Amino acid sequence: MVFWLFKRKEDKEAHRKIDQVHRILKNSFENVKNDIEELGEWHRTLQVSHKEHRYKIEEINERLKRLENLIFSMNYKSREIIKETPKIEKQIEKDEDEKMEHNDEDILNILTATQVNMFVKLYHLQKQVGSKISYKSLAAIIYRDKKYSEVRSTLSEYISFLVDHNLVRKYRKGKESYAGITERGLELLKQLDKDELEAIDKKED
Repeated sequence: MVFWLFKRKEDKEAHRKIDQVHRILKNSFENVKNDIEELGEWHRTLQVSHKEHRYKIEEINERLKRLENLIFSMNYKSREIIKETPKIEKQIEKDEDEKMEHNDEDILNILTATQVNMFVKLYHLQKQVGSKISYKSLAAIIYRDKKYSEVRSTLSEYISFLVDHNLVRKYRKGKESYAGITERGLELLKQLDKDELEAIDKKED
């Protein structure tokens, strides 16, 4: 009887330990299971993250390719523009020269004999003196028999006409007015040969 009681007590203790081990194993299994699930979730998250990163990298690569193509295209166009620039500049210079020639021809056709005479005399005086010429000095050469006060307004009008066409430039020094031939005026004078001067001289003042 006593043996049976001890035996029963040992069986209960064994069952208790077995149950304890069972609980421990169950808890361990649950923990491992949870860890595996968390690991799986982390792995899935990592995969999604990798996919997102890969997509972003691919998108960046596409942008870089487009940017590279754009830069290449711009460089090509820039080289073409640089090649064409001298041609364009030459054409502009040619057009400007032709325009200047036409303008010079127009001016030659509208200048009166008196204006040409004044223009040429101003040039010769300036060449002799080496500087700009005063209105009074020019009037004394062109209008020998008249007082300066009588011809001042007429002289000023003629000079203003030449100034408007960039053939002569006006200067002021104190109360005295001066005039000088411009670069364009010098270029125009080179075109005035004897035949042209005679033709202009026939025009009425």
